[in-house]
Amino acid sequence: MNRPILSDLEFVADLGVQWLRRPVPTTLGLAALLAQDALNAEEQAAVVQAVGASVADACATHGYHSMDLVVLHPATPGLEAALQRFDQPHTHADDEVRY
Repeated sequence: MNRPILSDLEFVADLGVQWLRRPVPTTLGLAALLAQDALNAEEQAAVVQAVGASVADACATHGYHSMDLVVLHPATPGLEAALQRFDQPHTHADDEVRY
């Protein structure tokens, strides 16, 4: 049986997953922060604040009351272990929103 090859967007849509891609906000200084090799806690907070503000409308539209924002950067300690946790399929009783 020949099945058509689906794009990532088509594949997740068939599963009932809404995949939205948003550009990095043009907040002053955000691009410079993201270009750094490492971020301190204050810089990570600035990234979270800028990205959180850019997705707040989607959360409100869907009735989400909370969201998880995590700053992962190439120099993040334990990055590989963190990425492996997200590499395994898993489910939640409620919607999961990741940015």
